[in-house]
Amino acid sequence: MIVVTLAAVVLALIAVGGGVCGVVGLVAGYAALRTLRRLRRSLALLQRDADGGSFAEAAARQVDAVDRLRVDVAALSGRIDDVADDQAESLRRVGLVRYDAFAGGGGRMSWSAALLDIRGDGVVLTAITGRAETRAYAKSMAGGRPSAPLSSEEQQAVSAALGGPARALRKSA
Repeated sequence: MIVVTLAAVVLALIAVGGGVCGVVGLVAGYAALRTLRRLRRSLALLQRDADGGSFAEAAARQVDAVDRLRVDVAALSGRIDDVADDQAESLRRVGLVRYDAFAGGGGRMSWSAALLDIRGDGVVLTAITGRAETRAYAKSMAGGRPSAPLSSEEQQAVSAALGGPARALRKSA
């Protein structure tokens, strides 16, 4: 057996060194424990949401909601295209000209009206009112061109409907 004898100073230094290592270990352990507690609290916050589910479940619900919204937006986009097509075909350009068809008729009882869509398709309606009778005429329009020649009043109504320089109402001739 080997017996080692150490001086009291060396033994004291070893004891102090061991004590310092122990204190440093305790401080490091305490710091690690505090860090671990903070991490556990943060993890607990991430693992639950307002509904009691986990963060991952909440994220999955949000992804599903965004996917549903994308489908809804695509459907609405198609519906908007349909509405735009319907609007282009609606008779929204209107021009009206009132006039006296016969000398001395008075009251501008005759009229011509153009009802056109954005492409210039539609109809021109004319009512010629005399003392004893009224006659009505209709002429179709396609692409801004009439199916039959237009009178000057009908042409004024078409120009007014298409936004041209014609006056919408004409005084008696």
